[in-house]
Amino acid sequence: MARKIDFSTYSLNDLYLSAQAIDRDKYPERAKEIDRLIAEKEESNPDAHMKKSHLVPIITMRYTT
Repeated sequence: MARKIDFSTYSLNDLYLSAQAIDRDKYPERAKEIDRLIAEKEESNPDAHMKKSHLVPIITMRYTT
């Protein structure tokens, strides 16, 4: 069984990164929680320094041999 992650302690930037990285098919409830927390933090701090549109895309590289 997967352990419970306390996303409520994450910064807005960390939540954005988590939202990008999470496997939404495998962990739909965690994804919903992250999305909810992002919305709450954005609403409570509309002038947040880090907005979702400013994130650098995560690039996954695979090496073949």
